[in-house]
Amino acid sequence: MCKVNQAHLDIKAKLIRGFSDKTRLQILECIKDKEKTVSQIVEELQGNQSNISQHLACLKGCGLIVGRPEGKYMLYGLSSGKIKELLMMFDSVCALVSEDLSLRPLRIWGSSFYREGLEQRFGRECSI
Repeated sequence: MCKVNQAHLDIKAKLIRGFSDKTRLQILECIKDKEKTVSQIVEELQGNQSNISQHLACLKGCGLIVGRPEGKYMLYGLSSGKIKELLMMFDSVCALVSEDLSLRPLRIWGSSFYREGLEQRFGRECSI
């Protein structure tokens, strides 16, 4: 039996929830290099302010972003440089996964096509 700290898992689940929506990912990408106001984010993502504000609240609640007042505006940025590193790591993993996924449809047409794709990719005979 695996002993797992439930409180730690709850925190992980909350953190991962912030990454589980396309709009939230777009917001994170939008502010990863520079703090921005809601209006700037709305303009860049071509979204509506209400929707973006709801996602910003979720991202704050997940601990991924922080807001800081600047005059009459609120600037939003990543809560830590580690979040930016994590986004870059996601990019690296996605590049690997997308390569693997590009081979998968070949399996539908028969194992010989899939095997040929693997052989081309890895330069050796592959058994399936």
